[in-house]
Amino acid sequence: MRRAPSTGPNSAQGSEVEARFDLVLENAPVALALISIESGEQLAANSRARALFGVAANAPLPGTDTLYEDPDDRGRLMKRLRSDGQVRDLEVWLRPMGTTSNARRRVIVNCDPVRYGTRPVLLTSFTDVTERFDAEAALASSNHFLNTLIQSAPVAVYSVDLEGRLTSWNAQAHVMYGWHAIEVLGRRPPTVPPAREAEFEAILADAGRGQGLQGVELERVRRDGSRLMIRASTAVIRGPAGESQGFVAFAHDVTHEKELESQYQMVLHRSFDGFWVRGGDGTILDVNDAYCSMLGYTRDEIVGRNVRDLIVGTVWDASTVQNAPRGAFESLHLTKGGDVIPLEASLNYVDAHGGRFYAFFRDIRERKAAQLRLEASEQRLRSLMARSSDALTVLDGDLRFIFVSPPVEAMLGYEPADLIGTSKIDHVHSEDAADLLTIYRRVLLEPGAVQRAEYRFRHKSGAWRNMETIFTNAMNEAAIGGVISNSRDVTLRRRAEEKVRALAMYDPLTGLPNRVLLADHTRQTIARAERAGRMVGFMFLDIDRFKNVNDSLGHTVGDEILKALTERLRGAIREGDVVARLGGDEFVIVLPDVKSPRACSKVAEKIIANASEPFTSGGHELYISTSIGISLYPEDGADPEALLKHADTAMYQAKEAGRNCFRFFSTEMTRAAEARLFIENDLRRALKTDELVLYFQPQFELGREDGARLIGLEALVRWRHPERGLLGPNEFIPVAEETGLIVPLGEWVLRHACRQAADWKLTGLTVPGMVVNVSTLQLHQTDLPAAVRTVLAETGLSAADLELEITESAFMHHEDHALATLDELHHLGVGLTIDDFGTGYSSLAYLKRMPVDKLKIDRIFVRDLGPHAGINSDDDAIVRATIALAKSLGLRVLGEGVENERQLNKLLQHGCREMQGFYFGQPLTAMEAAALIAHPHSHQGHRAA
Repeated sequence: MRRAPSTGPNSAQGSEVEARFDLVLENAPVALALISIESGEQLAANSRARALFGVAANAPLPGTDTLYEDPDDRGRLMKRLRSDGQVRDLEVWLRPMGTTSNARRRVIVNCDPVRYGTRPVLLTSFTDVTERFDAEAALASSNHFLNTLIQSAPVAVYSVDLEGRLTSWNAQAHVMYGWHAIEVLGRRPPTVPPAREAEFEAILADAGRGQGLQGVELERVRRDGSRLMIRASTAVIRGPAGESQGFVAFAHDVTHEKELESQYQMVLHRSFDGFWVRGGDGTILDVNDAYCSMLGYTRDEIVGRNVRDLIVGTVWDASTVQNAPRGAFESLHLTKGGDVIPLEASLNYVDAHGGRFYAFFRDIRERKAAQLRLEASEQRLRSLMARSSDALTVLDGDLRFIFVSPPVEAMLGYEPADLIGTSKIDHVHSEDAADLLTIYRRVLLEPGAVQRAEYRFRHKSGAWRNMETIFTNAMNEAAIGGVISNSRDVTLRRRAEEKVRALAMYDPLTGLPNRVLLADHTRQTIARAERAGRMVGFMFLDIDRFKNVNDSLGHTVGDEILKALTERLRGAIREGDVVARLGGDEFVIVLPDVKSPRACSKVAEKIIANASEPFTSGGHELYISTSIGISLYPEDGADPEALLKHADTAMYQAKEAGRNCFRFFSTEMTRAAEARLFIENDLRRALKTDELVLYFQPQFELGREDGARLIGLEALVRWRHPERGLLGPNEFIPVAEETGLIVPLGEWVLRHACRQAADWKLTGLTVPGMVVNVSTLQLHQTDLPAAVRTVLAETGLSAADLELEITESAFMHHEDHALATLDELHHLGVGLTIDDFGTGYSSLAYLKRMPVDKLKIDRIFVRDLGPHAGINSDDDAIVRATIALAKSLGLRVLGEGVENERQLNKLLQHGCREMQGFYFGQPLTAMEAAALIAHPHSHQGHRAA
């Protein structure tokens, strides 16, 4: 044993004492060490302590400053020593020499001051309790895992002691019955109606005898007094010695299911479970196909036989019914081939018609095999899961299965091992996968988040099953580390609901929504449009002279035309639009979120054209035409009835106008729609001919000592219409934007503006920046940088001489694409300005990322800086804030729409020196602009110098 040498006049005597001490120390049954009180140095340690410290017999002992994992532990030890004179049962972590963090040891430290020879030391013992500590932590984690599963279960779970008092009550129990846990714990269940008290006492008695229930249907009451039916299973709660202490119940609300049984007459022959009814003498009166399949018989071979021919062992009859097992139990059945198979049986006896037994059977051979495979590692958890009719799984962040409960096999055909490690999304229908992923991502956003989802899951047999699942985020729970997924098969329920819905909501001939569904859809569409401030179009369509078709060719041909027209109508509308059939030859089309009446006109034109194509039926080539009436929300009405009535009225106006056409409910709107159509057609022609012309509005820098300086010319398009004369942009730009013609129009302006600037340069003029507006569609639907490069190459204009103005609203969608486009234009050397600043997106987060040079204050803010500025002082504050913001970002700022001297002075006062507007003159022709470039001080803008 290594120790420090003795010194001083009594060293010989001290050495002898130390030797005896060392002998006792080495032979002690626990890890002991001697530690200097003065220095903290370990003076000696026995072999048990050295093994614990991870040091060899002759190696130096570690200092206490490195031995304890937490440096503060030594300070805590010394503090106790000073206050108590000793240390008792201090738990600390030790880190043995040369080990990793997962090899640390949990020890209990006890210290007593003693003398070692002539020196005062601490006699310190170390008791290794690492295994106990780990076991306690594992137990706490396991209990937390089970409690989390129970609380998140979608079924009511509660426990009752042998006195009949509730001892636990989960969240779903509160949802199902209405009572909070604090109201019921410690009381007898208020859910048991007085007439069922004896039944409850029998369940308690069974639990006392160690017996549970499986799938028993019971009548219960909610807090509001309403009746409900539950399907319950119980498991006995046992104490340390195996004695019964009560039971835990798992309950589903099956009230709705029982009502469906009475409404739709549950077809037992389609059940996966076996079923038979037998009379009091044991004769089987009825049996379903599932039971016949289990045993290999036909139905005729079983009906009329005695139950004793099929069951091995005890046969329950009326004389022994009181002793029959409660709930589900296992029974043995004889197949036609002579094999004995186990089935899970549930019995119900009705003392009527001579006494009858109703028995249900489930083939449990595969389930029993799965239970045996899982029992060794998950006995306690499996017992809980096996009694639930829901499928419980745990998923990781990528939707992979990391835990699968046994009921999944009965529900979906997969053994747990089949699914572990696979992705849930691989088993989900492709049409449902995107929605499921969206819901799952929402669950992952926040610990404890809960989301519900419905989707189709492929059964192992290949069939699709409708699943209803509740996801609960338990990723931060160390015992779970995933998302808990509780799933229920709702296939039969969905089929029943879809069948009822189809009969009630859809036209049987065309499959289109009928009047009932249309009314519901229309109300929802109007509500959404009202919230969003959008327009909705309603079209009433009638086939012209359709009665002649039915009268001459018969209703069969008429029905074929109606079905064929339905497909053409579907092909003429957008996804999200709705076509419905009211009856006869009347159809209604609802167009949500239309941007203008012109959008409705286009759909109507397409429908009329499609309907005019010939139909072939029974060897006949038939032609029909349609008349369409259009009404608009909110202009023509605020409710479905008014809008459909007005559309119907407009349809009759279309018939009076000669049929095979459409009319709007408003005559003025019809004329406006026709006028916009004429403008669209004429504008398409104008782009190909020489009808468009550019005007130029000058931009000045003011407040200079040498007077106002011309800094730019904004290119403005005008239209020399052959019939209507010179048209301003307000008369055709909205139509161009609505129809998409704004893209070729914008390219025309860009090319001709650059060509004009290049021509001026060739004449020797010093041309200021040429400013061209870029539309939102140009920014998002074209390769704008490529177009700019092409135009600059064609015209020979330098990129530095071109400035593009982009409206702020262009960044409301596809921001990343817009920013990438601006970056590319910036690298070309083109100047960039944000137009109409303050009226659109106004996102500072994106503004600081934009490679722009200038902000343009919108005219609506400049306007109220004039003589009536006091009316709206907010505009003055907005202008000042915009100028300050631009300067802080190192940007230039320009005020547009300056029309009077007060506005000019206000802008100068706030620090804005660049301006444009009618105060400096009307937009100029190319010749006038050239004269201004040559003699800039001849322009009235010099007044602001």
